[in-house]
Amino acid sequence: MKRILILQVCILAALASCTRESATPAPAGENGIVPIVFQAEGLDARVDTKTTPVTALNTFKVLCTKGTSGNETSVWYVDVTKSSNNYLTNQFWPNTDQTYHFYASNADMGYQQSGGYIKPANMDTDVVAAYKGSPTYKATNNLSFEHIFARVGTVRINAPTGYQVTNLNVSITPKVADGNVTIYTMATRTWSGGANGSATSISNTANMDISNDLWLLPGTYELTATYTMSRGEWVQSGITKAANVTLQMGKINNITATLPAGDASEIVFTVSVTEWAPQSVTATF
Repeated sequence: MKRILILQVCILAALASCTRESATPAPAGENGIVPIVFQAEGLDARVDTKTTPVTALNTFKVLCTKGTSGNETSVWYVDVTKSSNNYLTNQFWPNTDQTYHFYASNADMGYQQSGGYIKPANMDTDVVAAYKGSPTYKATNNLSFEHIFARVGTVRINAPTGYQVTNLNVSITPKVADGNVTIYTMATRTWSGGANGSATSISNTANMDISNDLWLLPGTYELTATYTMSRGEWVQSGITKAANVTLQMGKINNITATLPAGDASEIVFTVSVTEWAPQSVTATF
């Protein structure tokens, strides 16, 4: 008898506003064998690449482990393929509850005793992931997908009232997946490793929204701003300030700041976010 695993995917509109539904009994298969059934939420119906958005997931991977959390062993690891609105593989619930944990992603996964992880090779493709640490035995379980990278969107640097700002450059050095040491641990949603990319300018004109689509690993970053400030005949050049901002996973981080009216003053950055999902961060130089 051919075994199948059915993963039902119903797409909800927004990652930030998703709600979990209560587990419902899974349909019984032939001879009372119960297929493992998932519903997926939190995915906004696309996985982005830096060139072409993918409008649907035709396949993704599921890793199943068992045992107590933090002391897990691998049970199976399969690709699921879309058939109509379902995703099919070859797995059924065991006769007794084995304390399964489920990991899902469009990227390759591995596991260790502490659980499943993703090891991105690069930043070229949007990676989504879901983790279900305590699924309900023989019931339909939701997989809540999240985007695991962060993105920098628009950057707006405002001059203080009455001043002009020229020769502006705001730069950031992104940390990126390098295919060797970067690991995203799904159960704890933490990163380790990563390599520094090249310093990248994200704004060069004051009082304007400068668009970016810079992808990086989530975390705290230092922004460096250099500029010249003038007011009438008064000119101060070579001003350099640095500040930290925290860029969140699964969000387009939009950065704004108003420069201080003198070299001795602080620059305060505010970060807001758009979908993927909203996010706000403040940095002080």
